[in-house]
Amino acid sequence: MSRFVICGAFILLATGCEQMQPMLAEAGYTHNLGYFRTEQVSFVEKMPGAGGGYDGGGYLKIDLASKYQLSLGYPTYWIGVAADYCPLTDDHNLIAFGHYADGRSLRDPSVGQSFQPSEDGLYHYVMYIVRAYPPPGKTRDDFGGPQTGPYAQNRYDIIDEKKDLCLQFFGGDHYNVFARSSDIRVSHKAIKQAAIEAGMIKKP
Repeated sequence: MSRFVICGAFILLATGCEQMQPMLAEAGYTHNLGYFRTEQVSFVEKMPGAGGGYDGGGYLKIDLASKYQLSLGYPTYWIGVAADYCPLTDDHNLIAFGHYADGRSLRDPSVGQSFQPSEDGLYHYVMYIVRAYPPPGKTRDDFGGPQTGPYAQNRYDIIDEKKDLCLQFFGGDHYNVFARSSDIRVSHKAIKQAAIEAGMIKKP
């Protein structure tokens, strides 16, 4: 009986009944945003746009390629970047931003369907992970979020803490997350090498 209900729900979803998606998401069924290959990992001083006020400690820049096109349309009316130490259990444990390869934010509705694949036939994206919170030279008082409680941003430093990162593109509507990509893993070895190349730490 349950198999019949699930199959019926997927048929309704496939035929345009978008109201079914939140219910399926609650039951654990999510839309697949695709698979992404890591092409390069590096540290940069700044990212496109204002940088969210986190300038000062640098950003881990992760260049990605995929045959999948991300767009701000059903089911992803917004797209963000989930970032955590592995395994990925908290979408917001680390501060992260996502961009198209041309520097435009994934949250920019003006991109629409104009984003085209490159000459290699793949779509290219960039994730930026804030290296440390609070950034060097700043304190929690420099930011407007809560400093204690369940919604407070945890302190972290992705270089010092020697852990792999697990990342995802994720999205949905205003109330539900029901679209996720495959996990994207960045080893601490790659992070350390990028920090050495950027002159942030010395080669052992």
